Amino acid sequence: MAYIILSGIPPFNGSSDADIMAAIKKGVFNFNAPVWKNVSQLAKDFITSLLTFDVAKRPSAEQALKHKWIQEYSTLEIDNSQAQTALDNLIKFHSHATMKAATLTFIGSQLLSKQEREELARVFKKLDKNSDG
Repeated sequence: MAYIILSGIPPFNGSSDADIMAAIKKGVFNFNAPVWKNVSQLAKDFITSLLTFDVAKRPSAEQALKHKWIQEYSTLEIDNSQAQTALDNLIKFHSHATMKAATLTFIGSQLLSKQEREELARVFKKLDKNSDG
C-alpha cells in the first residue's frame, strides 16, 4: 500500500492474474516511474523492506513502525497537497481491478487454515454493512 500511496501505481503488473502472481513471487519491482524521482531514498528503503517476498526477511509490523522513515516523518505536520496526492493515488489504484483481485487472491492463498479463512470472511461480512464488497 505504501508503494501505491506514494506512486499511484501497483508495484507488480501483468496482463492476467497469473502474470501478476508470477511477478509478486519473483519480487521484482522498481522505482523507475517519474513519480519516484521526488521520493526519498529512506521511503524507497522502507517500501523495499515491506515488499520482501521471504517472510523471514520481511519486517514485522512492529519493526516497520520503527523504520527511520516512519520515525522521522510521523511527527511532521501533514502538507495538504501531499495528502491530496496520496488520496488521489489511492483513488487511481481503485481502478486497477485486476491488481486488486490478484492481491486478494494472493492474500487468501497465504492464509494458513480453513478456520482463518472463515474468520476473515466473518470479519469482512461484519464490516461490509451495505453488502457492496
